[in-house]
Amino acid sequence: MAGTIEVSSVLYAFYNHFLPSFQRDMVPAKQKFPYLTYNMTIPVTSTSDQNSVISNDVLQTVLLFDKRENYTRLYEHADQIGKAIPPTGVSLPFGDGKQYLMLFRGAPFAQNYVLPKEEQEQKIKAVLLNIELRAYYI
Repeated sequence: MAGTIEVSSVLYAFYNHFLPSFQRDMVPAKQKFPYLTYNMTIPVTSTSDQNSVISNDVLQTVLLFDKRENYTRLYEHADQIGKAIPPTGVSLPFGDGKQYLMLFRGAPFAQNYVLPKEEQEQKIKAVLLNIELRAYYI
């Protein structure tokens, strides 16, 4: 079965392709905008058949941050991520190659995220993405 470190590594590699990426609450103090954060979510196995084990779908939230007057650039990044996750999902292999993580666009996929007033005053904007995760172990 997949370990937390393996799942964390595959998620980091996927998200970091689009923007500098960090697990929630691990953003460096001097990080420049834009960047994204994600909560570390590990799918737990639920069903199996003769050849594989499949996890329940779990929801992962991803926050895109930028310091701008509007959300335009954030939604451009959201579109890039959305295009990388087709309706049938994207498969991310890890471990010994017999394990993979499937990512699907959640619903709604992207929406404005209201930040605390202090961050709003600094013109920081955020967009929340909903990603569904499912793990397969063959």
